[in-house]
Amino acid sequence: MRPDKLGIAALITKKPCCEMGDKIHVVENGFPSKTPLTASQAKAVDDRFIIEKADYDAKQYQRDRRPEYGSWEDQLDMMYHGTWEAHVQAVKEKYPK
Repeated sequence: MRPDKLGIAALITKKPCCEMGDKIHVVENGFPSKTPLTASQAKAVDDRFIIEKADYDAKQYQRDRRPEYGSWEDQLDMMYHGTWEAHVQAVKEKYPK
């Protein structure tokens, strides 16, 4: 199995509580098999896991900002009253990139 395909399949089986080096099994037809990954496959998964985790961590500000913006109804109301731009700027300053 190619590492790029293996990375996606194996990441699905890797739960958020997993750490690098945890034992992961190859996914076959959507189900984990009894065959453990080879060393090179495990390295490919760990490398992909590092990339995905870095991407997830880099976007933390987006997850923090979302509830602060309010509902779309609230944002439309702020636009009507002319306070929306100041509100958005305040949220962006509170949770910078």
